[in-house]
Amino acid sequence: MPNDKSVGIAFSDPALVAGTTIDGAVINGGTIGATTPMPVTATTFAGARTTVALGTDNTNAGIIPVGSFLCIVTAGDATKGVILPAMRDGQSITVKNNAAAVLKVYPFSGAAINGLTATTGSLNMAANTIATFFRDSSTQIWSSPLLPS
Repeated sequence: MPNDKSVGIAFSDPALVAGTTIDGAVINGGTIGATTPMPVTATTFAGARTTVALGTDNTNAGIIPVGSFLCIVTAGDATKGVILPAMRDGQSITVKNNAAAVLKVYPFSGAAINGLTATTGSLNMAANTIATFFRDSSTQIWSSPLLPS
């Protein structure tokens, strides 16, 4: 059956009703879970996450969760940063610097952002800005805007 019932920004499958299982996960009203039901909220359903900026370089920066399409980063202080998750070609993630200071954004291992040094070269986002990062290949990520300021 087609997914034809609008549910916010997604569509529901009419074949999936309360009590249906998918690989052991039970669908029960507004929760999905295998052993512990997980409430379906804007944050968990839409892929938005909040991450704390950490560390001083790519070895100890905060981790943006895999599967996020929007990550709001707090605690940036011009020295701390986050690492982009590994993505497939064509995938993107939007990062919002929610701090009143520069946020360092590092690529996943082996990649470079906008031609900077691979793995260790950070793109420094200005305070309270937002940028989308697009994976072009296993070694190249581009940002839009090119310099978020």
